[in-house]
Amino acid sequence: MTPAGSVFVALGDKLVEQSVADELLDRGAVGWIVLETPRDTEESLPAKGAPAHAAIMPLPLADNWQFLTHCTRDQIGVWPDETEQQFMDGLLAGDAVDHSAQATLERILSTQQLLATNQLVRGDTSVVSFTAVPLIDLPKMRTYRSHLGRWDFEPYGLCIRRECLSSCGAEPVQYGDESLWETLPEVDRPFFQNDSGRLGVDWSLEREWRHVGNVDLASLSNDEAFVFVPSQADAERIVAISRWPVTVLSKS
Repeated sequence: MTPAGSVFVALGDKLVEQSVADELLDRGAVGWIVLETPRDTEESLPAKGAPAHAAIMPLPLADNWQFLTHCTRDQIGVWPDETEQQFMDGLLAGDAVDHSAQATLERILSTQQLLATNQLVRGDTSVVSFTAVPLIDLPKMRTYRSHLGRWDFEPYGLCIRRECLSSCGAEPVQYGDESLWETLPEVDRPFFQNDSGRLGVDWSLEREWRHVGNVDLASLSNDEAFVFVPSQADAERIVAISRWPVTVLSKS
């Protein structure tokens, strides 16, 4: 929650004069970007050099999409960096164990880490997965995968500028069959996804990217990422722990 007595400054065209807003923000005021339908894509994206105080932003459009998206999901059992003993100790101590998609996002924002896993990846290499599909289009693609027992996209997560992840080694997935896998050198195999039509799913529609190993978010500036949640109430809660802007992505 925002501390009582905070001063809020409405940021945007025809609102608080920029010189006045800058002075108030420097003195500790909380800046709010007014939620409205963006007139064009550039206005709806976090701008380069945007003030660190900016908290809530409109949902970006699909045109000129510059980000890769990582959706969080429920974590069954231990966290990726937690031992079974630590998990059991927490249960025995009576600690509340919330491993929901929202809790996962909050943990990411707190630790400043996206933890890699080798689940659903061929081989033993642990990766962090992203999608290049524009965020605004994800709800239309959301499908329940019965063979996995979960939804493929959840309305919680983080969008990071593609150029930042690419410079850190992230690459688009290569979709193909066994013949492609056999020809790939070892260094390229973590970026392979079988798309031979099993289960009648065209996985290439996900436009997946992968980063080998954990992603260190602490190195990102305040304008190189933004967070998304499914409701205004969620956004107002998450801005208290996020140094990146937050937007609302409807579940429907």
